[in-house]
Amino acid sequence: AETMLEQINRTLVDQGVEAVRFEIMKVDFARSFEDSITQVQVAEQQRVVNEYEQQVQQVVQSIEVLKAENLAAIANISAGAEAHAKEIAAGATRDAFHLKQSMKAQKYKELQHELGFTPKHMQEYFKIKSVQGQGENGKVVVGVPRVGALMESP
Repeated sequence: AETMLEQINRTLVDQGVEAVRFEIMKVDFARSFEDSITQVQVAEQQRVVNEYEQQVQQVVQSIEVLKAENLAAIANISAGAEAHAKEIAAGATRDAFHLKQSMKAQKYKELQHELGFTPKHMQEYFKIKSVQGQGENGKVVVGVPRVGALMESP
């Protein structure tokens, strides 16, 4: 400010005037200078916007990576759970089959004892029951040993 005041007084000394203070009321710049300042400011703002946009894209990419990792983890957990469920179901089916077969064997043994059948008689009994079951679906041709043949064999 002092340098400017000195310059003003050097200009005004020839007219016999001395300035003690001054106030800048208006500064006019060439239009091209103002345009270049505006362009610099716009460029700086665009640079900042681009940086922020780049940061946003990095966050979006990080989210997508985390999402993919989570989906993969969920798929692995689901596959493991599904395999475990199938193992449990298969084990239960197997155990149920064994229990059913065991119970059938026990009940047939009780039936054999109750009826007083020999193993050969039980075999014939099963054949008859099988034929009876097939007869409901249509015609069945059966070969039967002669009467009394079962009584002759031990």
